[in-house]
Amino acid sequence: MELSFFDLEAIEKLREYENDCPLCRMKEESLRKTVYTILYELVNDSGVRARFNEEGLCNEHAKFMVKIAKEYPELGGLGPAIIFKDILEESVEDIKKFPFKRVKEQNPSCYLCKIEREFEEVYTRTFAKIFKSIEGRKEYENQKSVFCLRHTHMILRELSKHKAAFNWFKRIQIEKYEEIVAKLEIFIEKYDYRRKNMPFGDEVSAWKLSAKILGK
Repeated sequence: MELSFFDLEAIEKLREYENDCPLCRMKEESLRKTVYTILYELVNDSGVRARFNEEGLCNEHAKFMVKIAKEYPELGGLGPAIIFKDILEESVEDIKKFPFKRVKEQNPSCYLCKIEREFEEVYTRTFAKIFKSIEGRKEYENQKSVFCLRHTHMILRELSKHKAAFNWFKRIQIEKYEEIVAKLEIFIEKYDYRRKNMPFGDEVSAWKLSAKILGK
């Protein structure tokens, strides 16, 4: 199977993101670049602002936008202020037209959530393609990176019609998770007073990796 430049770049991420979910990190990187571009170049673009007005912005991504603005001095608060002002003005109009269109306690719409899902779907297909190749499988087996539960399920669904790759990925994920469980057991045991003098090894970070796997 011939791998594209994008596929090879994804393989490199398997090496780069030790003790982390490569798909989570790639998705976050892409969203970070998107938000930066919006705030730096597109905040006055009528089309982009219209999408935010139509699709909204969830609490998580509003905080993420503020975080990006704080990280880059050249951005400042102007971009978020413009976007937030538009959304709040639209929300006020929605509230006036009870029943609410935008203010919902469940399943609020979010423009950045939609973009994030699109990145996630693209990267899921990419890794599924990579794992159909022997080269891609060997690369993942030899790295410390590990896909989180959510992305494990997504990749398995994508591989469901490719029996060899499906069975391989299922096996390797079980092996990686069982290794983490074993490290957690060692870490917990070393808190027993009878083992208080035993030094910690690489199991000391297993609980942090577990949080990433569980999506926390």
